[in-house]
Amino acid sequence: MSVIRGLFVSVTLSALIMALHCKADQYPQQWNLTYKWLDRFTVNISWKKPIGLADDSGIKYCMKNIEDDNDEVRVNDKLEIIKTLLTEEKRTDSWTYHIWTIGDNSSQSNESVPAMYTIRTLKPRDEVVKDFKCFAITDKMNCSWIPANRSQNLVLSYRIIGRTQEEIQKLNKCDETYSNGERDGCYLHIEPKPQNIFVLVETDTAMMTFIPDIDLLPPRLSVKEEGVNLKLSWNASEFKKMCRESEYQYEVCYSECNEWSPCQKTSPGKSSMEIIYNKNCQYEFKSRVMTTEYCFSLSSTFAEPVIYGTNKTPDETLTVVAIFIPIILSACIILSCYCFRRYIFRHSTKCL
Repeated sequence: MSVIRGLFVSVTLSALIMALHCKADQYPQQWNLTYKWLDRFTVNISWKKPIGLADDSGIKYCMKNIEDDNDEVRVNDKLEIIKTLLTEEKRTDSWTYHIWTIGDNSSQSNESVPAMYTIRTLKPRDEVVKDFKCFAITDKMNCSWIPANRSQNLVLSYRIIGRTQEEIQKLNKCDETYSNGERDGCYLHIEPKPQNIFVLVETDTAMMTFIPDIDLLPPRLSVKEEGVNLKLSWNASEFKKMCRESEYQYEVCYSECNEWSPCQKTSPGKSSMEIIYNKNCQYEFKSRVMTTEYCFSLSSTFAEPVIYGTNKTPDETLTVVAIFIPIILSACIILSCYCFRRYIFRHSTKCL
């Protein structure tokens, strides 16, 4: 009995040791993962090779944000990875990642199931500003916003999107600020391109980071009468530094005597167009500018409408004539009939 019991214990211990060994291969216990924020947008995540891997050959490290279905798996053969975070419009102060290893065909033992780690921000996130807009103007950008709380001191910083140490360290504080009542703003001294900057807006208690959309300012439309036409023209000088003049085109929508026509676009590089002018009609013009496919994508909203001419009513004299002539003719016919009847009656009495 004791022999059977000893054999059972021996088999059980052997199975337990093998299970623990397999567990160690599948679940590396010591990643020693650490992370360091290089700035408010970029974090450096590093780790040591976990215990339990067979060797260094064919090892690749995988990482994925488990809270974001759209986040792609990052595959890396180094013991670190740099991730750009905090650029989504989400009120979250942390991100949870799975990290695991995979091996090539010759090192299947290097595969592991994911370990979970959480990365936290340096300051709580909140909606510090609302309705943030940026417009490209020559060699800088005009950004404006509505503060969520005017009682808090607000600081805006920005840098170009990049991952080199020089680009990461070059965080610019916006010092050319202005306020026009409801909206506050600042001029960012950076060459405007679409989706090319990170913006950090923070108060003493919270922060907000994002990649802003960049638009062109609505163009100023000039309307001039030339012969039987109206000439529409725009000033392209304020856009030339971002793209070549041949890479812009304008779109105009207009109404004639309160009837709207289909919108028209100029040819690329052309900043004017002509339409036939009806002098009896009032015109309303709305226009915007956009880049062509040969430059990075930029566009503006429609500018404030431009009104030209007046709607003229038909000549009032003609209206009066058209109304009263039939009345006068009718009166004359009635009077003629009356006189004719009196004449006939008078002569017929004399005959009797």
